[in-house]
Amino acid sequence: MGLFVTTFGAALTTLLGVFVGGVLSHRLQQRQWSRDRQAEACARILRESANVLLELGKLQGRGVTPADEGARVPIPIDWRPWNEALATLALVADHRIVAAAQAIDRAFWPVGLQVARGWATDSDWYRLRNGIEDDRRDFVNVARKHLASPGPPLRRLTGRPDLDDPIWTLHRSYFSSSED
Repeated sequence: MGLFVTTFGAALTTLLGVFVGGVLSHRLQQRQWSRDRQAEACARILRESANVLLELGKLQGRGVTPADEGARVPIPIDWRPWNEALATLALVADHRIVAAAQAIDRAFWPVGLQVARGWATDSDWYRLRNGIEDDRRDFVNVARKHLASPGPPLRRLTGRPDLDDPIWTLHRSYFSSSED
């Protein structure tokens, strides 16, 4: 009888271990799948927000004739990829990541409306663009906090020199090597 109880106990323990291991493994797989989908959606947000920003920059560079007050002027940008990226993110990501992406979207609206109407000067454009870049950096920091190893937040998203950097004087001497 003792042998039967011992054997039965061992079998039951083994089955319980297999069951618990399966549950934990499934949970880990689900977490990894979710993390991968969130990372892909975040990368798409960054890619599409960069595309929108580039299109707005091109539009600003064309020197649009200023529109009258109250005039309806379409923004000649294909917003579909950006909106798809936002919707995908909303399906798979933590609400704080989604909120950070929505901040980028909110920033696009006034910038797009001003640029399409020809109301933004070049100096306005740099300020407006930098505001969107700040929102993109904040998005990256929120996403990193939830998806990556902990670390200090990024202070900048790009290596582009600041507006007051001497490089923007565009003098040849700035680019010359001092080792001649």
